[in-house]
Amino acid sequence: MMGIVDEVVVLDSFSTDKTAEICKQLGAKFYQQAFAGFGPQKRKAVELASYDHILSLDADEILTDELKNIILEEKKKGLADAYSFKRRNIFCGSFIKHCGWYPDRKVRLFNRQKMNWNTNIVHEVVDVPQGINIVALDADMVHHTFDSYEQHLESSLKFAKLSVEQRKAKGKTSNWLVAACIYIYRFFMTYFWKFGFLDGKNGYLIAKVSAIYTFHKYWWREK
Repeated sequence: MMGIVDEVVVLDSFSTDKTAEICKQLGAKFYQQAFAGFGPQKRKAVELASYDHILSLDADEILTDELKNIILEEKKKGLADAYSFKRRNIFCGSFIKHCGWYPDRKVRLFNRQKMNWNTNIVHEVVDVPQGINIVALDADMVHHTFDSYEQHLESSLKFAKLSVEQRKAKGKTSNWLVAACIYIYRFFMTYFWKFGFLDGKNGYLIAKVSAIYTFHKYWWREK
């Protein structure tokens, strides 16, 4: 990464493994902060950087050599305000080409003077103002998602809980009938409309978890 960027900033949420040790050994600027939600956490990481152009990656994402070379060429020409990358999602060891999981473009290289991550605690995105052109690079970053269905389900239920908190904060209410209808709709869209069946068993599992996540997002019991 140091050949692509001028510094590496890591904002950690008090990992209990060797994350801190490894980051410091590799020369990264290492900071820690209690997890505040995905959007706020990433905004804090942007704030800690020294330069205006930010290349933002999650811990489970890497750049392909092709994408690295393209970014280097862009740096030589002078960086634009915003770039999107295709994201190649790997699930249970397989590249998922359907289910709405590819090309799955994400803005991950941007000028922080003109834009930043939004404040969503889940499903955060870079908020690109109107009038700013997003340069779509024709190369992939690789996202290693889950090694098993169980991992995917557990993570999705955690995300659903965060989504519920976010919906409650916006005054949204729970409705089991809406949740049930959206459950069916989401499975159909992912498995059939987005050709998830072409990804075989993994496509079915992804569609199933997507539907379960949606149900729990829209139906909860007040404590």
